[in-house]
Amino acid sequence: MDFTIKGPKINIPERISIRKPLLVMGSCFAENIGTILQEQLFNVQINPFGIVYNPLSVIQQLNDILQNKHYTSAELFEKESLFYSWQHHGSFAGIDKDETLQNINAQINVAHHQLIHSEWLVITLGSAYYYSLNDGQIVSNCHKIPAANFVKKMAHLPQIIDGFQEAISLIKKINPSIKILFNISPVRYVRDGLTENTISKSILHLAIHEIIKKNKNCFYFPSYEIVIDELRDYRFYKADMIHPNEMAITYIYEKFGAALFDEETKIITKEVQQFNAFSNHKILNNSIEAIEQYQLKKEKMMHILFEKYPFLKKDKPQKKDNPSSNCGD
Repeated sequence: MDFTIKGPKINIPERISIRKPLLVMGSCFAENIGTILQEQLFNVQINPFGIVYNPLSVIQQLNDILQNKHYTSAELFEKESLFYSWQHHGSFAGIDKDETLQNINAQINVAHHQLIHSEWLVITLGSAYYYSLNDGQIVSNCHKIPAANFVKKMAHLPQIIDGFQEAISLIKKINPSIKILFNISPVRYVRDGLTENTISKSILHLAIHEIIKKNKNCFYFPSYEIVIDELRDYRFYKADMIHPNEMAITYIYEKFGAALFDEETKIITKEVQQFNAFSNHKILNNSIEAIEQYQLKKEKMMHILFEKYPFLKKDKPQKKDNPSSNCGD
């Protein structure tokens, strides 16, 4: 007797190679998966604008990356001695306006070149709801500005489909062989209401379904279905009962790798995992000799790994603080 529904079969004919760059964009779930890819030494850039939830903002950000847009001081605003962008996550906020702009534009420039060379673009959509300023400008983040300054709306199906169609067409002009993998965040946006969340996720499903039908090399990975249908137990959630916990994210990533990694990548990621496990090992013997031996062994393992696979991404990005927002998860 089975006591769980197995997730849907994943029939994606294309494979991900650790040799090739990736660009990952979307909600906090995209950050979770992208971070594991980074830990396994993939050449991956995660959310060059920071975490983003709604499809219209993702489309806008893709257009900015395609144009290698240069933000100016006129596109920043000041709040409590920090400078913010409406199109960026709060982690981009800074005390110095020029440094904030420099950071924003540097990330867009990196993303522009990453998009040109990436084999895969992975997009995680969170919610069909979006916020706009009273003048109509769509924002990616509300930065805890009072709600009276915004209008909350549900994106219409044609808005999402047409917006992505235009962006995909432009992307394929600069990178004809790129493959695009869509998925939907399993995080439920309970602040919208449970029924409203279901409607929102349904719109995203319908939009992605139509986009995939219209475009070759666009695919769907069922992260949402794996959590909602297969991991139907609150032990797979964090204490807030909304966000998948580390065990659930690891399970989804294992499914992701099993379905999408080519055979060489599966072998290499196992070796990287072994190196990471040793690197994260806590030394019980704190003697100078034991620490020196551990460091020597770690350096030897690292040298062998990078000599064997010189295409691995050696430099892990520094983790940024992620201030909370009133526009997302």
